[in-house]
Amino acid sequence: MDHNQEIEVAVFATVAAVSGGAMAIAAAMEESGWDRHGPIRRQRQYHYRQPLYVPVGYVFNLNNLSDTWCIEFFRFPPTIIQCLLPYLGLSEICYRNCYQCPEEKALCLLLFRLAAPNLLKEDMKLFGHSRSWLSSVFNDIVEHIVNRYERHLAWNSQRLTAGKVKEYARAVEEKGGVKGVWGFIDGTMRAICQPVEFQRRYYSGYKKCHSYKFQAVMTPDGLLSSLTSPWPGREGDWGMYLESGLERHLREVNEGRDAENSLYLYGDPAYALSYGIISGYKAIVGYPLSPVLKAVNAHMSSMRVSVEHGFAKTMNLWGFNGYKSGLRSGISPVAGYFMVGVIFSNIHSCIYRNETCMRFHCNPPSLNEYL
Repeated sequence: MDHNQEIEVAVFATVAAVSGGAMAIAAAMEESGWDRHGPIRRQRQYHYRQPLYVPVGYVFNLNNLSDTWCIEFFRFPPTIIQCLLPYLGLSEICYRNCYQCPEEKALCLLLFRLAAPNLLKEDMKLFGHSRSWLSSVFNDIVEHIVNRYERHLAWNSQRLTAGKVKEYARAVEEKGGVKGVWGFIDGTMRAICQPVEFQRRYYSGYKKCHSYKFQAVMTPDGLLSSLTSPWPGREGDWGMYLESGLERHLREVNEGRDAENSLYLYGDPAYALSYGIISGYKAIVGYPLSPVLKAVNAHMSSMRVSVEHGFAKTMNLWGFNGYKSGLRSGISPVAGYFMVGVIFSNIHSCIYRNETCMRFHCNPPSLNEYL
């Protein structure tokens, strides 16, 4: 027997030994009841773990809450909340996932969520529903109110009539001594969480954040009488004005008026070339502004700050809009949160008045007139 034959015999012997051992092991496993088609590794045993908090079957009743508590967490007492229900049409909402929510509870949930950036588990303790139920119902309510009042919020032609605008101009003239100015215009930016898509579009290089922008008009009665649709953060004030359609409404206001009797909005220098809007004096190279013109600019800026007060009131009352990490574009109607906040800020001003209307001695409208 040569060397190659010895190697072949050794290989055959090894294979036979291994095969015999494998057959013996398989026979032993079959005798022990082992299933050869089952998993090779032992599966990890999972034990049921009680959740940290289980929503209690709680029947929400607004009448059981005190006025002080409701003003703190809902921004309105129970009597005002019940008065608002007929205007909002919350019974018309078709909730997703076949959820059901009474009108009173729906409005309280909306106000409670917008008032502060609370965790959903805190809402569970008050309303007795799961996180998914609360989140879904809340977003459905926001979308309903935005769809119902979006045009009304952009420009209410029934309230902003030629006579009303002239009344606003008279109030500004009596307080500031400037003729022909009936409101103040400016834009605002609301920071949001970094979106998954269109990041460059929503990124503002000036503020160094992702955001939405809005354009608003503050009138002497203390209301943000016009809030136009949201734009991506990179949009400028001039671009928002061109796309908002505000120029058409301003031309309707001044229809039939000559240049001396025309009425204008006052804004920052970004609106200098806009129809129906005037801004402060600007210095030219080599020709600085005189002390008188500087004083005029300072005086007009002190009145234009009213629109900033309107933005500040919205953020102070509805702090959820300032919680950047919770405003996730594409998942939630984040722009709608601010729009609904402006609506309820105006409602708050109609009921309780504010600094702007007291400064210009111009009473805000009633709820019937506004809604």
